[in-house]
Amino acid sequence: MSTLKRILLTGDVHGNTDWVMHHVLPQAKRHGCQLVLQLGDFGIWPGTGGQRYLDALSRQAKGARIPIWFIDGNHEDFDQLLALPLAQGRRPVRDHITHLPRGYRWEWAGRTLLACGGASSIDVGDRLPGRSWWPQEAITDQDVARCSEGGRVDILLTHDIQAEVPLTDPHLEPVLPPSVADALSRNRQRLQRITEAVRPRLQVHGHWHLPYDRTITRSSDNEEVRIVSLNCDPSFAVTSDHHCAVLDLDVRRGREVFYEQNEASDPRSPHRARRSIRPLHE
Repeated sequence: MSTLKRILLTGDVHGNTDWVMHHVLPQAKRHGCQLVLQLGDFGIWPGTGGQRYLDALSRQAKGARIPIWFIDGNHEDFDQLLALPLAQGRRPVRDHITHLPRGYRWEWAGRTLLACGGASSIDVGDRLPGRSWWPQEAITDQDVARCSEGGRVDILLTHDIQAEVPLTDPHLEPVLPPSVADALSRNRQRLQRITEAVRPRLQVHGHWHLPYDRTITRSSDNEEVRIVSLNCDPSFAVTSDHHCAVLDLDVRRGREVFYEQNEASDPRSPHRARRSIRPLHE
């Protein structure tokens, strides 16, 4: 895997089999990507439906010769996921599907990457413990320690976004129940500690379902970090573009990610983009 140069990053897919099979994997093939890396809310779910989803995706990934890696989100069956054994620091879920635990580090094309999934659910009040909600969703102090201990990274891949980055919906927090708002804040504060320790130049995340590409000055060291947010599958998407981005490791550091051009141009795609996207590094 150290020879990989082009990876398709994609936001929340929420167990949407058709979306992954007929949009995400075809986009990866179209762009010459050697792997798909999904940024949480992948769709690890209890019951036969969850197993059929994983089996179908693994078969499709095998046929496309494009493996799927993912970080965990907040909507995953963590009892099922965390019961699977690790192999070389990663967690095989199917032959062609692999989970990256929080704190997993690796190198591609001379860059150091770090994975940190996890977030706090804003809809926890509508979910049932052990059936549609699991307490392992949130980043812990142990996760902070694991992510931080290796020092600086080039690229940080997360589900949530840290506290110093404004939420895409600034009106969200005031309307949440206090316990939910507090949990959301604690998760973002822990991720803040991670980003201050590892000081990435580039961060890509999902979770909030609204895409953006912005550069901020990190408060802890006054260095700039580019942050790219990816849209989710169309079942929860507000806009119809920026679901995926290409991570091109032949591009200069900090500019490795660009949104797809002609996203959803495949006529079989269940959701077509309204317009073409110009790569942001051009």
